[in-house]
Amino acid sequence: MGLETWRKELPEIVFLDVLMPGLSGPEVLQELPPEIRESTFIVLISAYSGSYDLESAKSLGANYFFPKPFEDIFAIVRETLKMLK
Repeated sequence: MGLETWRKELPEIVFLDVLMPGLSGPEVLQELPPEIRESTFIVLISAYSGSYDLESAKSLGANYFFPKPFEDIFAIVRETLKMLK
């Protein structure tokens, strides 16, 4: 359902958790063609940051990696939205 919505709506920003039921965040990114990934600012998030960091997230097609807890996430979202305008 989420992939279909993403393909149809083409959102400006998407938050993907690394660990989700069904497809993981990285698996979702693999399912999307590059032109859809590149048209969306993608934030990969996870409480399990063991093998994930900004570089690994970017290698998967995400623009940013944000580990939980999310104390500063709202400031990052506001800043990102300003850049998208």
